[in-house]
Amino acid sequence: MITSSRESRLPDPFHRRCVFFHIPDPTDRELLVILEERQGPSELRRKYRERVVQRFVEIQKAVLPRHQPATSELIAWATILEMEDIPLSDLDKKLGELPRRETMVMSEDDQTKD
Repeated sequence: MITSSRESRLPDPFHRRCVFFHIPDPTDRELLVILEERQGPSELRRKYRERVVQRFVEIQKAVLPRHQPATSELIAWATILEMEDIPLSDLDKKLGELPRRETMVMSEDDQTKD
């Protein structure tokens, strides 16, 4: 298995020996289930987590085609937001003003994008 954060051209003979899988991105509902599996179910935090997922998906669309945050970044971001008890209203801020955005947006240009 080969994984990398950077793109590189591999030789055709190598590609002929590979099996490629396309793993679709999880839906909003699946992301919420993943969060609850990782952080534990909580009816008190349900609305908060729904908003975190909704905002995360908006951010994914905003930073393309650069580094698109993945599910692991969502889990890290949601965990930090809950640990620091960040108010729900703070999630409505512009991307450049979001709390702890550095956990999911890698590029400085992306962090300041609106």
